[in-house]
Amino acid sequence: MNKIIIIGYMGVRNCYLNINEDEAIERYCKSEDYNRKDFEEDFEIEIKTIEFNDEFGCYDIWNNK
Repeated sequence: MNKIIIIGYMGVRNCYLNINEDEAIERYCKSEDYNRKDFEEDFEIEIKTIEFNDEFGCYDIWNNK
């Protein structure tokens, strides 16, 4: 079973594969130059976790870096 964690704002999200949520949040904060306290207080940032075997449906996916 695989797990992908999606973090960010509508249209601008980062995805993290097969790591725990806390590590994903730390990496998101570092990549986006975001303070962890500010991250936790920003209710517009969404966190979603999807578990899947080896494929999943998506609306769109791209490499933005």
